[in-house]
Amino acid sequence: MSSADDIRQLARHQTVLDVEGEQVGDRYARAFLRAAQHTDGVDEAVEELEQFVAQVLMKHPRILGVLSSPLISAQERIQLLEKALQGRVSKLVLNFLRVVIAHERMRHIVEIVDAVRRLLDEQRGRVRVLVRAATELSSQEQEQLREVLRRRLGKEPLLEVHVDPDLIGGLVVQVGDTVFDASVVAQLNRLRSQIVDRCIHEIQSR
Repeated sequence: MSSADDIRQLARHQTVLDVEGEQVGDRYARAFLRAAQHTDGVDEAVEELEQFVAQVLMKHPRILGVLSSPLISAQERIQLLEKALQGRVSKLVLNFLRVVIAHERMRHIVEIVDAVRRLLDEQRGRVRVLVRAATELSSQEQEQLREVLRRRLGKEPLLEVHVDPDLIGGLVVQVGDTVFDASVVAQLNRLRSQIVDRCIHEIQSR
C-alpha cells in the first residue's frame, strides 16, 4: 500500500464527523498546490509531502504529538522541525509545514495531505474510486471496470479495491459520496456476473 493510500484511509476515518478538518484540509491543500505550481514538479512535491506524513508522522505519533502540542510554543515547534528536517526535505515542504504549525493546524495534517492528493487528481482529470468486491478482481476485470467508469465519469478512475466476502457475488463501487451497486447498473452488472460465475467455479472445484 502506498503512502497516499495510508493517508487516504486514515483521513477517511478522521473526517467522518470532522467538518472543521475537511474545511482546513481543503484550504491548506489549495495553498500548497498554488505554491507548488512555482516549482519544477508539482507531482514530486505532493509525493514528498505524502512520504513525510506517512513515513514519519503516522508511524511516529509522538512526533506529531509534539509538533501539535499547545504546551510548546509554535516558535519552539518550528525550530524543532527545522532542526530535524533541514536539508532532508525541499524548501517548499519545510516552509509549508512551518505555516501549518504557526497557524496551529498540525493536528489536521492528515486531512490536509489527503486533500492535496484529491485536488491534484481533480486537476489531472483523475478520480479515486473505492471498490468492494466479493472476490479478488483480475487485471482484466479491473480494466473492464475502469472502462465502464471512464465512460460514465469522463475521468480516469484510480481504483482502490477491497475484498468483502459478505458481498457474495456482489460488487459495490463508490465515487465520493455516490455509491453504484452492480445489481442496478447494467454495465457493472455484466462484470458482476463474471464474478458470480468464477465464485461458483471455485466452490465446485473444492
